[in-house]
Amino acid sequence: MNTTLILCNTIVFPKYLFQKNYVDQFSFYDDSLSFFKRLVRKITLSINPIRKRFWYGIWFQNLHQYDLIIVFSINSIGKIIEDIDNAKRQDTRILFFFWDPVQNVKECLDYPFSKWSFDRTDCFNYSLKFNTTFYFKDILENFVNSGIKNGSVYFAGLDKGRKEKIKNLEHLFHQMNIKTQFIVLDEKTDRRVSFQENLENISKSDALLDIVQDNQAGMTVRVLESLFFQKKLITDNLNIQSEMIYNSRNIFIIGVDDYSTLPEFLSSSYDVSGREDFMNYYNFSSWLARF
Repeated sequence: MNTTLILCNTIVFPKYLFQKNYVDQFSFYDDSLSFFKRLVRKITLSINPIRKRFWYGIWFQNLHQYDLIIVFSINSIGKIIEDIDNAKRQDTRILFFFWDPVQNVKECLDYPFSKWSFDRTDCFNYSLKFNTTFYFKDILENFVNSGIKNGSVYFAGLDKGRKEKIKNLEHLFHQMNIKTQFIVLDEKTDRRVSFQENLENISKSDALLDIVQDNQAGMTVRVLESLFFQKKLITDNLNIQSEMIYNSRNIFIIGVDDYSTLPEFLSSSYDVSGREDFMNYYNFSSWLARF
């Protein structure tokens, strides 16, 4: 029986990775509902018995088994948190983890529970506790690399106000004869890149592109993908210079490093110094233990 529960709106990792670490992971609501059922859900959410009985799913029925509940912060979940707080065991810990800039989910600051963030600047500005972004060493153990390389710089992610900047970089890279595979998705209309497809694209590439959202200083998952898959990283996050994994042989910083050195940077070998220690530190099990 797992005693830790992670609740979120969307998360990029499959459930089995959490299960291997004795953690249950669920979305707040079932995303696979038909349009009609979603409409009925919206109408009935304000009625407590119906809201609890039909919409939350099995995680809500099993709340009493959990010692720790980690909520990934999103907006408009006040009713959910109220229900969880009323239904959980008295000794169960609830904490919020901000995996987005606080500015995007500011209402979660009002909830009376322990609050953590992956972003040190947000921790300082809003008096939050710090924990890192995480990844899974289990991914490397289960992923079979095809060995095919396309020599590209790879990015896949939602627009989040970054599309224009990524387009400009794509044009610049092409002028430098640097191949790219950039997939910028519209949140409402575009099909998501599957987890497996993303891993395959990462494995084929030479480097990953990391463009952070406005008001973000913390490391994204792409930084850890570059570390775990031993890929060069091109990022516009200036704060990465203060992170322990920063290595100028592996990380090119837009706005700091000279673009004229980029082809040489991409063609040079990856420096594996300290990589195993870094992977252990950012592994999910270590992230969980830090709470």
